Amino acid sequence: MPERVRNEDGVASAISSRQTMPSALPDRALGGLALALIAAACLLASLPVWRSDALTLDEHASYWIAAEENPGTLLQRSLEYSATPPLSFALQRAALDLLGKHAWALRLPSLLALWAAPLFVFLAARSTFGWRAAMLAPLLMAWHPDLWEPGRLARTYGVTVGLSSAVLYATARWMQAPTSWRWLLVWTGFQAALLWNHYVNVAFVAAVSGLLAVRWFSKSAPPLVRGRLLLAGLLLLVFGAPLIPAFVRVWELRPFLEFIRTSIPIERQIGAFALCLALPAILCGSVFRSRKPAVVPSLEPAAMPGWMGLLLVVGPGLQLLFVALSFLLSPTLGHPRYALAGAPATVLVVAALLARAANGIAVPLAAAGVVAGWVFVGQPIWVSPVIDSAEAADWKVVGEVVQAEGVEGETIFVYGGLVEAGLIPTFGHDLLFEEYIASRVGRFFVTTPHPRYGLPLLWTQLEHCRPIYDAVIDDAGERGKSIWIACATDIDLGRDAGEAMRVLLQRQGWKVTLSRDLSTARVQRLSPPEQ
Repeated sequence: MPERVRNEDGVASAISSRQTMPSALPDRALGGLALALIAAACLLASLPVWRSDALTLDEHASYWIAAEENPGTLLQRSLEYSATPPLSFALQRAALDLLGKHAWALRLPSLLALWAAPLFVFLAARSTFGWRAAMLAPLLMAWHPDLWEPGRLARTYGVTVGLSSAVLYATARWMQAPTSWRWLLVWTGFQAALLWNHYVNVAFVAAVSGLLAVRWFSKSAPPLVRGRLLLAGLLLLVFGAPLIPAFVRVWELRPFLEFIRTSIPIERQIGAFALCLALPAILCGSVFRSRKPAVVPSLEPAAMPGWMGLLLVVGPGLQLLFVALSFLLSPTLGHPRYALAGAPATVLVVAALLARAANGIAVPLAAAGVVAGWVFVGQPIWVSPVIDSAEAADWKVVGEVVQAEGVEGETIFVYGGLVEAGLIPTFGHDLLFEEYIASRVGRFFVTTPHPRYGLPLLWTQLEHCRPIYDAVIDDAGERGKSIWIACATDIDLGRDAGEAMRVLLQRQGWKVTLSRDLSTARVQRLSPPEQ
C-alpha cells in the first residue's frame, strides 16, 4: 500500500514503499566492480588529453577566445565573433590562470564535466528507477561510444554533457519536491548554464521546461507549484536575454558559415549508442523481462508521472529532431555533437529498460552493446583521431617555426581552415576578426607580437580583399619586415589560398627565404624587396 510521506517542504505526496526503497542495496563487490569500470573508462578516455600538447583547429579558436593575452575581452570575442556563448571559455580561462598555459589545462573543464556526468546519471537513476538502473546508468555513461571524442576537446560539448546530466538530476528532485526553493534555484541555474554554453542547447532547455509545464499545468497542480515554475521560466528568460543578439547574429550568418556543407551518413547521425544499445535495451525490457515482480522496477515512478516521457523526448526525441533538421534546414545540424545534451537522458532510458531484465541477461547484453558501439566508432576509447592527428602536430610545428625564426612585428597571413574565413571580404576591415581567422597561428605557441591576418576561404575572394592586403604588404615593406604565410595543405582551398598569396607577393618583388612543408601544412617566410 502506498504510504504518505512529506517532502522537504512539508507537502504530502504518495509514493510506494518500493519507490521509497526502490530495490535492495547492491552487493558491495558489484558496486566496487562498477566503480572500477567507470574509473577505468574515465582514465583511459583521458589519456589523449594528457599526452598531447598540440591543439586542434577548434582548440586554437577556443584559446583565442579564452586567453587573457588576446585582444579584446572574453565576452566580446565570444559574443561578437564566435558561434558559441562564453561559459566554456570562461571555465577554460580559469583553468589556464590556475594551472598555466598547457593544452591539457585548456581541455580540463570539458574532461571534468564528462567525469561528473556518470555521477549525475547515477543520482538521477537511483532516485527514480532504483538501484539496478543506478548501477547500469553510470557504466553506460562512462563507456558511451559517442561522447568522448567531441567531449574531451577544449570545446563546449563536454561541458554540455555534464550540465545536461545535472539538469536531469535536478529535474527529478524538483518533480519529487515541486515546492522546494532549493531545487527550483538549482534547476534554473543548470538550465541557464546550458544556454550560456551553446546556442543549440536551447532545444534541450525548452523541451525540459515545456514538459514540466505540461505536467504541472495539466495535472491540476497547486497554484504554489505553478507559480514557482513560472518564476523559474521568468528567470531563464532573464538569464538568456543577453544572448539574443549573438544568437541572431549567428543565425543571420548561417548561410555563409555553411558554405562548405558535408553530408553526414544517417547511421552516424543516429550514433553508435542508439544503434548498438537501444535494441538490447528493448529486448531486455520486454522479451527477457524478469518474471519476479519484486525485481522489476516501474518505468513510470509512482510519484513522478511523466518522468519517462520527459526522458524519451529530451533524449532520443532530441536526437531525432536534429536528424530531421539536417534534412530540413542544414546538413550541419545532423552532426551528433549538437544532440549531445540529450545523451544522458537516452542513457537513463536504456538503463531503466535493462534494469527490468531477468538476472544474467542485462549485463552481458549491455557489455556486448558497448563493445559493438566502440567497434562501430572505429577506434578504442584511449585513442583520439582529432587530438592525435597529424594536423594538430603539424600546426604546432608551424607555430614553433614562426616563434623561433620570426622577428617581432612581422606580419602573418594564415589559412587555418575556419569556415568564418568566408566572411573576410565583408569583415576584413575588422582587425579583431582577422585575428580570430588567423588563430591557428595564435599566441599559444607564438608569443612574439605579430600582426595576424586571415586568408579568405576561397582564393578567388582574394581580389575582393586586395585593398586590405595591399595596405598591409606596403606597410610591412616600408618597415623592412618579412611576411609569413601559413596555410593548410590537406585541402585544395588552403593550398590555393597560400599559393595565391605567395604569387601576389613575389610579383611585387618579395622573395621566399624560408619554406617548411609538412604533411598537412606549409609555412613560408618572404623578405621584402630591396629598397
